This record gives sequence, C-alpha cells and structure tokens, in this order.
Amino acid sequence: ASRFIDGHHIKHWADGGKTKLDNLVLLCRHHHRKVHEDGFTVQLNTTGDLRFYTPAGEEIPFTVQLPEPDCELEAINRQQGLEIDSNTVFSWSGDAMDYGMAIDGLEQHRWH
Repeated sequence: ASRFIDGHHIKHWADGGKTKLDNLVLLCRHHHRKVHEDGFTVQLNTTGDLRFYTPAGEEIPFTVQLPEPDCELEAINRQQGLEIDSNTVFSWSGDAMDYGMAIDGLEQHRWH
C-alpha cells in the first residue's frame, strides 16, 4: 500500500482553479493517475460534497466494504470489557489519527 498522496485541484489551475484548500482533494497516487490519465473526474457539488465519476460520466457511489465480523475477536473484546459498535468511532478524544500506525496494523493483519 502506498502512503503517498497528492493534492488534486478540483477545478484545474489551468482553468482558473486556485491552489487553496477548498479547491483541493487528497488522492492516493493510483487514483490521482486515474483522474489525469484515464478520464475519471472529481467534482464538488453545491453542498460541498465530493462526487467521483467514471470516464462515461456515471457517478461512482460511496460504499465501504466492511469485512465479515470476526466472532473470535468479538469474544476476546467482550472478555476485556470492550464493546465495539457503530458508535465506537464517535468516542474520539480529539487526537489526530496516526494513519501510519493504522495502515501498518492493517498490513500486519492482512498477512496473518
């Protein structure tokens, strides 16, 4: 997995787009190439949401494929008093996410 990301101009600078945060989206190198070389597009709608489109102009829906639950891991979590549910992510203390640590953990889990 690549840890490199690129700032992509939603409205290209050659078309008058500014290099400002409200005109930039972070894309991994693979998807940045898809936009520039394969005809995919990124647009910002009137509510400020990003929309991604195929070269044929079809919107790519936002979906997240969650892994099947690991019953053994759930049992271990419960034994330790951890109840992980759909609200767990909202118990954030304000600290910045350590993306490197998260990716490393996912990579280690993938190979075991």
